Amino acid sequence: MKKTLVIVLIFTLLSACNLIESTPSIEKLNKAPENVQELLDPAVPLQSINKNGEMAYLIYESKDEVTASLEKQGDKLNIKLKAVPKDGDNIKQHVFKLKIDKETEMIDVLINGKSTPMAVITGP
Repeated sequence: MKKTLVIVLIFTLLSACNLIESTPSIEKLNKAPENVQELLDPAVPLQSINKNGEMAYLIYESKDEVTASLEKQGDKLNIKLKAVPKDGDNIKQHVFKLKIDKETEMIDVLINGKSTPMAVITGP
């Protein structure tokens, strides 16, 4: 009986971990990792550096203050960037680490609700 209970408990924990990992997420970073920074094109304001198909870095250069959220629509993932104007003329690099689930076939970046094209780079 104890063996069965332990096996069921382990199976439940592993299943829960799998569910957590398969959910898309986005996290704002202070700066891009060095190996990602080397791949960026300074002339392009919105870029995605893809790594191994499950993780990407989204880089948006703007004078505005920027926050991000995700919205899943079937196999499409919307990355919603909200850009709020702030004082100053300095362009800042906003870096987001994005984890993508296996069901995602398409990614759309919306800046203040408007779909925006981005450069996509496959990285190391």
